[in-house]
Amino acid sequence: MDDQGSAVHGDTLSSGSDGRSGQNGKRRQSTPCKQDVIEHAVVHEVAPRLVVNLSDNEADELSPTETAKARGVTADALIALLLKGDWAGVRGFATLVESTELSLIEACQQIFIPVAESLGTMWRDDRMNFVEVTLALSCLQSMVQDFAARRATSASRTTPDRRIMLARAPGEDHVFGLVILGLYFDSAGWDVAGGSDVEAGESLYKELRDHDYGVLGLSVGSQANIGELGCIIKDARRSSKNRRIKIAVGGAAIRADASLYERIGADFAAQDANEAIEKAESLVA
Repeated sequence: MDDQGSAVHGDTLSSGSDGRSGQNGKRRQSTPCKQDVIEHAVVHEVAPRLVVNLSDNEADELSPTETAKARGVTADALIALLLKGDWAGVRGFATLVESTELSLIEACQQIFIPVAESLGTMWRDDRMNFVEVTLALSCLQSMVQDFAARRATSASRTTPDRRIMLARAPGEDHVFGLVILGLYFDSAGWDVAGGSDVEAGESLYKELRDHDYGVLGLSVGSQANIGELGCIIKDARRSSKNRRIKIAVGGAAIRADASLYERIGADFAAQDANEAIEKAESLVA
């Protein structure tokens, strides 16, 4: 749920965790504890060998989900790496995910979404601070987008109605769910624009004036933004090139009170990505 992801993706994944310091790149002299040695061996030595040693016959007998579990590619494993800030381990994990042949939706359902939900819970329970959860979600978002690019769908997108614009309510910081929503719509054959880096406002209205979208999806996490969202929806309808545009809302605030969408003038609300696609397609059909 992080629109700041583009600012930290590169540094998060490529620095700060390779055990080097100083201009000459010499390795720090330290004595690792037994637990650190074991964890390092599991992440950097044992896991890659599992990929190599799993024979083709064994892989053919397993479903992608079973293969993922056999190789230790689980949400819990990724959470452990993120909590330690082991970005090198995260890169290795991403390679393992690629090797499982999980589809984009399967990877989202079994790994990425549960990880994001766990990070959100830890943040609410004060087990992670804002900076920690932002870095972890930025890293996760980068992994998801890279994975999605390699699992790109070639589904046909021929009708203007099957175009969706995604944006976040002003002031929203953690909108990882919006990233996932875009991937689900893309996999369902929709043209997807916008996303977590687009904040509702004048730039959004200009996009709606210049291009024909069948649906506008808005993410709102805090109920403090609900009043403003009502005005945004009115301005979006007035600005839209498509006078029949449907406007959907989702996010934590909507999950807490599903009836809010009617009070702010949206056409529908969705509790998850599958529901959003089902309702959107029924309205634009």
